Amino acid sequence: MRTTNPLDRPRTRRSVLGTTGVAIASSIAGCTNIVGSDSSDNEAGGDSTGSSSDTTPEGVTPSGELPFMHTATGTTEYGVPLDGSPVMGADDAPVDIYYWSDYLCTYCSSFALQVHSQILEEDVRAGTVRFVFLELPFKGDNSVPAAVLAKCVWEQLSEDDPNAYWEWHQALYQNQGEVDSGWADREKLLAITSDLGIDTGPIQDCIKSSESEKREEIQTEIDLADRAALKGTPAFVLVNKEAYDGSDTVGDDGNVVKKIEGSHPYELFSKEIQTVLNAG
Repeated sequence: MRTTNPLDRPRTRRSVLGTTGVAIASSIAGCTNIVGSDSSDNEAGGDSTGSSSDTTPEGVTPSGELPFMHTATGTTEYGVPLDGSPVMGADDAPVDIYYWSDYLCTYCSSFALQVHSQILEEDVRAGTVRFVFLELPFKGDNSVPAAVLAKCVWEQLSEDDPNAYWEWHQALYQNQGEVDSGWADREKLLAITSDLGIDTGPIQDCIKSSESEKREEIQTEIDLADRAALKGTPAFVLVNKEAYDGSDTVGDDGNVVKKIEGSHPYELFSKEIQTVLNAG
């Protein structure tokens, strides 16, 4: 019998992020500083050493073209809603990676520009990993507006040109400045968007008509991060979709679910992906 999903546990603490109307996970104090380590956060628990690749299941070749962005619907076994979130990689990939970020976080920029493309080439292309992009805005005053903008950009691009979202996502991090420098003012982010050849008219219409709805989606993603005990960004929860039965929480010895916090070298992500892949 399936037991209670760990993400269904009631939240015990929360605070409000300024006047944005979006609550923030209480454990988030700042952009995580776990950078360049050779292991994941100790609170992830379990053995970080991957098993022999001899037992690695075969991946499923993603459809479409690199970077394999597409829409998805429904809710994952781990309790993550897919509607409205960018998805990268084959839906039948054996490992899901739920990826929380804040466009004002410097460590998120480090991951996006230095590591994510390696995972895309090595693990998403091979059909081993599916990424789900989630928002965890907390770093500065522009964090929530940037997250809302990201939701509207995805809405604009998801049907006709979903791969363009990856270019947009990377471009924001390439243009990242100091938190309080104003680089992420909405007008400047729209200018970056326009420079990529993306029509900003529908995006601005989306913000005007659907900002409350987008904030609710973002709040759900913040709640998921809080219930997974994530402390900062970038943050990742890796799940073996076939082996997961609803009873495993982050850090269980079975390694069915693992957590990584911070920007680390690709080698760490590769090892943890293999650990989760070979679990169960």
